[in-house]
Amino acid sequence: MENRYSTLIFLALTLFGPRGALAAQNSAPPPQDKASIQGRVTTVPNSEPLKGVRVRLTRGSEDGTLYVSVSDGAGQFSIQNIEPGIYQIRIEKDGYRTPDRVCSSSAIQDDDLIKLIAGQSLSDLKFQMLTPAVITGHVFDSSGDAITDALVGAYLVAVSRGHRFMARQAAARTDDRGQYRLFHLEPGQYFLRLDDAFRLRLELEEQTNKDAAEVLGFRPIYYPDTFERDQAMEFTVRPGQEIAEINFTAHLANVLRVRGKVVNGITNEPMVDVNLAIEPRDAGVHENEGTSHGIGEDGTFEVSDLTPGRYLVSAMARKLPDRRVWHGQHEIELKDSSLNVLVPVFPGHDVSGRIEVQGGVKIDLTRLQVQLEPHTDVSYGFTYAKVNADATFFIPDLGQDVYDVGLVGLPPLYFLKSTILGDVEIADNKLKIGTQPESPLILKVSKPSAEVTGEVQTADGKRACSAQVVLVPENREHVPSIQYMEVFADQFGSFSFKDIIPGDYRLYAWDQNSPVPYLEHGALEPYETQGQAVHLKEGDRLTVPVKLISGEGSNP
Repeated sequence: MENRYSTLIFLALTLFGPRGALAAQNSAPPPQDKASIQGRVTTVPNSEPLKGVRVRLTRGSEDGTLYVSVSDGAGQFSIQNIEPGIYQIRIEKDGYRTPDRVCSSSAIQDDDLIKLIAGQSLSDLKFQMLTPAVITGHVFDSSGDAITDALVGAYLVAVSRGHRFMARQAAARTDDRGQYRLFHLEPGQYFLRLDDAFRLRLELEEQTNKDAAEVLGFRPIYYPDTFERDQAMEFTVRPGQEIAEINFTAHLANVLRVRGKVVNGITNEPMVDVNLAIEPRDAGVHENEGTSHGIGEDGTFEVSDLTPGRYLVSAMARKLPDRRVWHGQHEIELKDSSLNVLVPVFPGHDVSGRIEVQGGVKIDLTRLQVQLEPHTDVSYGFTYAKVNADATFFIPDLGQDVYDVGLVGLPPLYFLKSTILGDVEIADNKLKIGTQPESPLILKVSKPSAEVTGEVQTADGKRACSAQVVLVPENREHVPSIQYMEVFADQFGSFSFKDIIPGDYRLYAWDQNSPVPYLEHGALEPYETQGQAVHLKEGDRLTVPVKLISGEGSNP
């Protein structure tokens, strides 16, 4: 969320407008020409006083808390002797969250910017927090006996940096009665899943025929009794709700297995000092993270509990005596039987290069970091290198892949203008590593970058104070994902993007409680006509109004 607060300077100017009056409630002046705030926190839905709420004042995106108070048994809080200035007020308590922002309200809300002047006492602030929910149940085996130490999780479908994934919000293990208790659940739409039943796994290890054609294993079970999320029950959990007797029956299932060997791609000898990862490759919601596995002394491996689909098997090995890194990858498709694969690994490639700053301006190069983000091997392929004071950098042991080249740590207004290998400019900053590059990689830095600010408005012309704003490259099929940018509008509907690489873009704004996975294939197609086209040249400082795209759960 930190990008949400990157527009502090821009917002400070706005605070002097009509909404700036929201901080104008005054009581007796505090001592020494300082400011103070007082208020009360209650619960939703019962309006009871809430103890133990941390009320913090911060400086937007800056780290650290400047002032803090904790609410008492009556829900009251007070912060005295505050230096005059502009602060962000934040309300926090474990398991609780504040309600969605109400744009039509003139009251101060969580995450608002407030301006405090000398002698001001901002009193009678009122905040609410949603009471967390609880879900309980049992886990039994097929005979009806309780299973201890089983793991149950509560999941919701979340969106982060343009991709959907299953986000586990709470987890609990069963006790000696087979009972679990999921607590501190925020309101939302949840799936419940039995993630593991270790007793069944232990029994399986004792009974399994390693050479059997059909493999039994444990697959996570969604409630009520399915392995598929799209067939599972989705729970609407409300503030303070207690849902009981959500019971699971743990059982084994037919699973798929991958066996194989990691070998030296040059000599075909087994590799032993190896890290192996299997990453799902199918599009859609990622329900499980890629998993790492050990390798036997003869370079062999075996991975079970897999389901039908496409996977990438990635291997990273260290070769003696110098322990240089070797890489290999093999894409597989699992259908209805076990599979044997051979994963050859090859020596990594070294890339050296330098930074060139156009215009003869000197910057602190040691703050920069070159990043290479792989298109394929997301488990072991990502790499980075710090830049030396003499503008050079060195990245060893890169595996064969296509990498998006990025440069982080640049001063304001600077951007990565081009990437050159030898004397050939690399299209779209995509570096292909297949054979050893013989020429240095040159990253040319220029200024000034572009900037876009604006205001998100609803269909009826009101400010949308709860909006996710995304700047998407127009030619997104060829532009690296690191060039996409997203921020959250502030309480006034204002947003700001800085240090943009010049080019053609499209601006989209959705309610932040209903974000869109904009990096997934086809996700933006329904919204193409609703995005705002923006052409940016070097040094442009544009103000662009954007309409909020209506969607389920919007709260304009």
